[in-house]
Amino acid sequence: TRFIYVASQRKDCVGEAPMKCLQIRESLNDPWQLYYGDIVGFEHQPGIEYRLRILEDQVANPPADGSSVVWYLDLVVEQKVVEPKK
Repeated sequence: TRFIYVASQRKDCVGEAPMKCLQIRESLNDPWQLYYGDIVGFEHQPGIEYRLRILEDQVANPPADGSSVVWYLDLVVEQKVVEPKK
């Protein structure tokens, strides 16, 4: 079980192709990091910042270009509307 913060906006990133990644951090003081995967059961809404409790599981035989870890949404601990920066 882990607790993470998810930023209100996705950010451009490049995996196999250009895409929009979640920005996550474990502490309010940490810098945002790009998260290339999905969180199973979580639907990100632009303009809302989240604090989530997630469950982490190992993938037995991950694909060569895939992650060996999968995250599942356990609980939305907190969510708040964030005003866009001007």
